[in-house]
Amino acid sequence: MAKSVSYELDLKVRLTNKSYAVGYLNECASDNDSAVMYIALCDVIRVHPAMASFFISAYARYLQPNDLQKLKQSFPDLSDYFDSHQEVLGALYDQ
Repeated sequence: MAKSVSYELDLKVRLTNKSYAVGYLNECASDNDSAVMYIALCDVIRVHPAMASFFISAYARYLQPNDLQKLKQSFPDLSDYFDSHQEVLGALYDQ
């Protein structure tokens, strides 16, 4: 019997490829579901924490305001980013 692979572990390995990570986020964005996008961003940021500001700014428009708050709480190391970009991120929802 073949040994099963954890979905999360397999996804983490695949997300190490930045092109795959962008494709994953694009596919999740096409679902037009902010909860799916929130989970996808969390997955990608865990693998690429140094690129978190890029991914957040590129995909924040697919999130609801409360999802951005949850993202900030989930990644306390990014609180400076969220604090310094609060006005820009908030402007996404004023349109």
